[in-house]
Amino acid sequence: MAGAMVNVRSPRGDVGVARLADVSLHGCSLHIADSLLRVGGFVSIGIGGQPQLQAIVRWIRDGMAGMEFLAPIPAERTEWHELMNRMPL
Repeated sequence: MAGAMVNVRSPRGDVGVARLADVSLHGCSLHIADSLLRVGGFVSIGIGGQPQLQAIVRWIRDGMAGMEFLAPIPAERTEWHELMNRMPL
């Protein structure tokens, strides 16, 4: 659901917390205040203690960032699919 909190980790190990704005099989957008993100940079995004998804930062503006997952969210990652199913159309 929009508003879920996610952990964001840079390749250097920097960690931030962000609020999910939108999510699809191929990416997500986040409300994030931390400056650990860079356009074109790789990040890991996770929900709670679940394994993280790998993504590349595609855009950053006005306190938000858009990520493209390196692979579509696998069917067994139910925590992400539950979020997608709760998103308004």
